[in-house]
Amino acid sequence: MVINKIKKIIADRPRKIIEDKRRIPAAVLILFYEKAGEVYLLLTRRTDKVADHKGEISFPGGARDHEDDSWETTALREAAEEVGIIPETVEVLGLLDDFRTLSSNYVIAPVVGTTTATPQFQINPDEVEEIIEIPLSFFQDVFRQKISPADEFAPETLTFQYREHLIWGVTAGIMKQLLSLLALID
Repeated sequence: MVINKIKKIIADRPRKIIEDKRRIPAAVLILFYEKAGEVYLLLTRRTDKVADHKGEISFPGGARDHEDDSWETTALREAAEEVGIIPETVEVLGLLDDFRTLSSNYVIAPVVGTTTATPQFQINPDEVEEIIEIPLSFFQDVFRQKISPADEFAPETLTFQYREHLIWGVTAGIMKQLLSLLALID
């Protein structure tokens, strides 16, 4: 199964960590789940009420709280707060490399997870305007267009268009890294 291969690939690679005390530590959840026989990824469109990244497409996530004992805890807590994901239903597969935001001063740890049940979303209307479920096959098809390896380190220049949604910035950079790893699965 694709999920087991993803878990092995993530576990077998060194993770690049950004240590920068001037930046706000944060984590996002990259959630894989099956729906109608296909693997999907969860993204959201943020509201105009949030402090940073208004209206942008992103993975559920946010700043690390002092009570959070790990990046996984932060990502799962934020996903629960934003879209109602039950943390106990998520199997964490591992973490991708840290990413810096350019405008909002965050260092983000992307946490990859999966759940066996299709999530029953409960949107927090103060944070999330819309749930965006994207089939993994969409990204794999786009990635086959031979995105340059140099794009991995310039995420602000990389974009994905899914229907009316433009995915750019750090979210696109995270997707690029994830897709680079997934290319190893075949």
